[in-house]
Amino acid sequence: MEQTVKTEGITEERICQGDIFKDVEFIEYATEKSGTVEISKIIFPFVIVLSQDCDLQQDFNARKCAHNVMFARNKPKSDLKQGTAYFYKKNEKWFFCLLPNGNGGKDAFYIEVRANENQRDLEEISNTYATAGKKNDEAKKQLLEIVTSNYDNKNNQDKYLISVIVTPLYNIEHVRLGEHLSGIDLKMSPISKSKNAASDALLQNQKPRYHYLKFANKEPIPDSVIDFKHYFSINVGILLSMKEKNYCIRRVSALYRERLSQRFANFLSRIGLPE
Repeated sequence: MEQTVKTEGITEERICQGDIFKDVEFIEYATEKSGTVEISKIIFPFVIVLSQDCDLQQDFNARKCAHNVMFARNKPKSDLKQGTAYFYKKNEKWFFCLLPNGNGGKDAFYIEVRANENQRDLEEISNTYATAGKKNDEAKKQLLEIVTSNYDNKNNQDKYLISVIVTPLYNIEHVRLGEHLSGIDLKMSPISKSKNAASDALLQNQKPRYHYLKFANKEPIPDSVIDFKHYFSINVGILLSMKEKNYCIRRVSALYRERLSQRFANFLSRIGLPE
């Protein structure tokens, strides 16, 4: 029996595993000849994010902290919101600063932060923070996030991702006919349909190369098939920009994206044998 995949609305600002994007461009190649640049691109109606969610979360947190630090560093104190926690640099030293709520930015709390913090340093900072009477929990959370991200004078980007792995969602009817890539003049092997859905290898996800996703009728996405041989990567910044512009339309729920992730990993890790 076919099982309908559950999806959820887009509630998070960051890129998440299982996010489904529409109208995604894949740059096939770019060449230059006699001053003329030729760019070939494929536009996929739908793709789904396969990168591990923990990596996506860490990347987003690191970028957000870096953005907040850079933002505060380039703003005069009078322009920062009250309750803001941020870093700033003075005389080749880094300082953490909190602008407390309710006092117009007066009595700001500062503490020096060394380049390589360890657990003892964090405890000392936390204790100093508490004894100073600055008990703004949100600001303290920001302090710990920034310090544990280990931002030194060079701004450590250890958690940054270069790109995000995605795979196209092909309309199952096109896959059956082997025509899902006909737009780029590629003919694929057709996949026959069984009379009984319960014995249909494609619908039951018994073909290791393919993963079938049946969506509810109300969803703006047709029943789809993923071909694990077809995947590519997209720059993180580009995908974040697309999410901000509402190109991310739904997210596959946890149970279903975990199954998808496992099958993708199993397919890639298979041992190749000579034919």
